[in-house]
Amino acid sequence: MLSKLLAKSQYRMDCANNYMQPSLNEITLIFRYLEKIAYSDYQMVFGNRQQFVKGTHLLREGQIATNFWFIEEGIARQYFYKNGKDVCNDFFFPCEFVDAYGTSVLELPSRVNIQLVSDAWVRIINYEALRNLESKYPILQKAEQLIIACNVLWLEERLYSIQHLSAADRYKMLMDKQPHLIKDIPLSYIASYLGISLETLSRIRAKLRFM
Repeated sequence: MLSKLLAKSQYRMDCANNYMQPSLNEITLIFRYLEKIAYSDYQMVFGNRQQFVKGTHLLREGQIATNFWFIEEGIARQYFYKNGKDVCNDFFFPCEFVDAYGTSVLELPSRVNIQLVSDAWVRIINYEALRNLESKYPILQKAEQLIIACNVLWLEERLYSIQHLSAADRYKMLMDKQPHLIKDIPLSYIASYLGISLETLSRIRAKLRFM
């Protein structure tokens, strides 16, 4: 169940900087409570667990999403195209929810793609089924609010780093907070995420090795 996965994520290196960390304990408690009082209803919404291979797209640009996802194992990235170039703007790791709020909440065609960077186990959560569950168990709305708030905070911190830190400092922060990202994700994606060229990233990495 999700509550056990979320609880264990606090001790896993590949979940070292889960974006839900500020409210992770409260979110975990809500899911644990729901699992007890709404087991069969809960299982129908959160029990759809599937395995996917590396490179699979969960969402493509232009689609209107009817689902969002919870990654049990594996890594996903969010990216878009700019002037024909693939630009990576976010990553998702084990025990994180993956969503594109523009299409899920506003029902607009997605501006982004969500692709698995590795083989993965993913839970697929249908929006309509989630809303029905929330109508029966309103406490689930609290969990959703906390997850969205944590995601917004994460994006605010990322925007601040882009505007105020040098490329080298952004990379060092990445190494400190998410060392698994450096190890498990192609450098071309990391360079794109940092907003720099692969050549610039290579120079930064070479300089840091000699410091």
